[in-house]
Amino acid sequence: YQISASYADRRVRGQASMRQAGTRLGVGATFDLPTTLASGEQRIALELEARPVPFYKIRQLVPAAIANLGGFFSLRVSASGTTRHPHVDAELHMPSWGLDDLRDNNTIVNLAYDGRELVLNSVTSFEAQGLLGSILRLHPPRDSGTVTMELRAPVDVVRVLEAPGDALAALVRDAPIVASAEVRNVDLRKVPMQIVGFDPPFTVGRVDAAV
Repeated sequence: YQISASYADRRVRGQASMRQAGTRLGVGATFDLPTTLASGEQRIALELEARPVPFYKIRQLVPAAIANLGGFFSLRVSASGTTRHPHVDAELHMPSWGLDDLRDNNTIVNLAYDGRELVLNSVTSFEAQGLLGSILRLHPPRDSGTVTMELRAPVDVVRVLEAPGDALAALVRDAPIVASAEVRNVDLRKVPMQIVGFDPPFTVGRVDAAV
């Protein structure tokens, strides 16, 4: 671990990094952040990158239903703007993840927030990429189907952070919300419905659906 930081005028600035001997695991961040949100609009700056992080390292932080998630992920977060009008971009990549009988799946999640609208989209490809392919960054073949989701919603993220239990009230009134999901040629054996407590009526075959 290596941390360099300074504190002045209710702000903390610095750099932090973590490397694990004998592995490629690494986390790095630069930051210039206020220590409180209660004193009006303040400038923020954050750059964070973590790669590759094994899921077992964060097992205590995820729901019990997916605590045995296998594989690793990389995460990139960039934040700028102010505490009242933040701009955030993030990307989460989970190559070659596995869960119970599921193996070699690939998921990419992108998030963008411009201070007014939250845009979130993800693509999951089942049986798409083995461990070697993910290390070499080969394009996933998507053999067992894909699940694509997108959400666009006007959200006051600052209000959500201040009062997480009041998230619905943080939606900007009289503004459009767009959500979509598409399931394309997915093998039903690759859909872990039991994780959310749903007993699937069909267990064999392929499905196409869109909402």
